[in-house]
Amino acid sequence: MRSARGQGTVEYLAVVLLVAFALGGGTAAVASAAGADIATAVPHEVLRALCIVSGGDCDRDRAPCDVASDAKSRSWAVTVAVVKVGHDRRVTVIRRSDGTFAVTLDTAPALGLEASAGARAKINLGRRKLAAGADVTLGATGSFAHSRTWIVPSKAEADRLVGMIEARAFLPPATIDGHDGSVEATGEAAIGTVANITGGALAGLSGGWQTDHRTGNRTYVFTASVAGNVEASVTGSKVRGAASGSDSDRYALTVAPDGRWIDLAVTRAGALATSVDLPKSVAAALGELDLPGTPPTRWVTDSHLDLGDPQSLAAARAVVAALRNPGRLPSAIATLSRRMRDTAVIDARTYAIDEDSRGAEGRVGRAVEIGGKYETSTENARLVAATTRGIDGQWRVRDDCLEAST
Repeated sequence: MRSARGQGTVEYLAVVLLVAFALGGGTAAVASAAGADIATAVPHEVLRALCIVSGGDCDRDRAPCDVASDAKSRSWAVTVAVVKVGHDRRVTVIRRSDGTFAVTLDTAPALGLEASAGARAKINLGRRKLAAGADVTLGATGSFAHSRTWIVPSKAEADRLVGMIEARAFLPPATIDGHDGSVEATGEAAIGTVANITGGALAGLSGGWQTDHRTGNRTYVFTASVAGNVEASVTGSKVRGAASGSDSDRYALTVAPDGRWIDLAVTRAGALATSVDLPKSVAAALGELDLPGTPPTRWVTDSHLDLGDPQSLAAARAVVAALRNPGRLPSAIATLSRRMRDTAVIDARTYAIDEDSRGAEGRVGRAVEIGGKYETSTENARLVAATTRGIDGQWRVRDDCLEAST
């Protein structure tokens, strides 16, 4: 069999992209099954023993959970005429249920096109936002990100590594290296009169690869995402409201150094938050009235199909082989979707999110735009629910993860 290093990266990314379209319709069904209990007569340990004998991925349903994370990001962008340049930088520290920590540094220079009509200025001071002007902006941006992740055994080591990153010191070799190219299309609108209303939408596609230097395995990734937000306030009052949401689907194929397909993963993540702020006198008069609003929450379902299983591997390869005979493609897609739905190990997680962002932006333009933006943000996430569907098909609450999150 040809080695993975002999395979072209573009070829593997094409395979992941194909699988993404093949499983796109089945992802929601997998996610919605997270509350179901699939009965089986074969004990979990017996199935695990059989899995070990066959050389499969037998500990996937025991993998550590991400129980908490802290992320700090900084971004800037400048637009002159219709050309936009920018840079994003994000440092994330994830605490896992096995006591280890993952520290990730993401850097992404960006270049794109942006057109705007109108003028707007905005200052973000966390919970307080000041805005003036009105404009409509449309743009498309491409970036090529470099991601480095270090797995360390303690919080002290994680803090030391973050300090080195902030000091821009020489960093040790990463545990996992990744590269990702992306394209995003955005649209924003703002009206600033008596009522200040701003809103925006984003759609993005990205593809790339990650190399785990502990094993030599390489994972090829394709992601599609959408997001939207709206904020409104009344000039001269403390009445304001906001809503935001996002959804993303990530498809990943992991390949061993000798070219074997090891794992096919489908990860779906979404977030939703709404808020209504009222003056204290109004809030007191309303008493216990249940006002609309939900704290920021993120949910994640992570499905892994073990390609060490001959039937699962055959189903995945059949989809690729069917490209030469499109008449077989619907049947191949249906078979792979059933394998993913019926046999994948699924992790379902819910996180409470605490976010804060600060910065300023302004733009003015009609045919030619001049604008700039600078923003810093922090995000803290804490695990509040965790279940896993194991190799035996049974759903179990991950008490070990929940205990580690407290």
